[in-house]
Amino acid sequence: LIYHWLLSARWLGLIYHWLLGALWLGLIYHWLLGAFWLGLIYHWLLGAFWLGLIYHWLLGAFWLGLIYHWLLGALWLGLLNHWLLGALWLGLLNHRLLGAAAWLGPICYWRGEAARLGLIRYWLGVTIRLGLIRCRFGIFLCLRGTTSDNHFARIHFP
Repeated sequence: LIYHWLLSARWLGLIYHWLLGALWLGLIYHWLLGAFWLGLIYHWLLGAFWLGLIYHWLLGAFWLGLIYHWLLGALWLGLLNHWLLGALWLGLLNHRLLGAAAWLGPICYWRGEAARLGLIRYWLGVTIRLGLIRCRFGIFLCLRGTTSDNHFARIHFP
């Protein structure tokens, strides 16, 4: 576990876990994290990647989901994960501090930049959208008011 998590040996981990069927390591993994029965259903009976995502997202295992996405190198899913969950600070820690491997470092850096830009674009979009709603609502209130309010609306909202 230390070897796979800390050293980020993605390709070796994938070959070892997926192709060689390391059942005992899967059991240790799930016993230590406390998800034994769901781990059995997930790994033995279903073996479904999509169900694993539902498991991590719906059951609230946020940190476990991040480990899962880091090891499997799901770049596009990682971006969705960071954008939708708004984990800006955790994303920065992930991409800057944990990207120790030389080949993983640039990927993590690009993901971090894209996530940061995505959040900035989202915040700007929400701010602009809220500003337009407030502006339109202000015009509506002004146009319903008295003559002085209408004069204010013509000056400030051409």
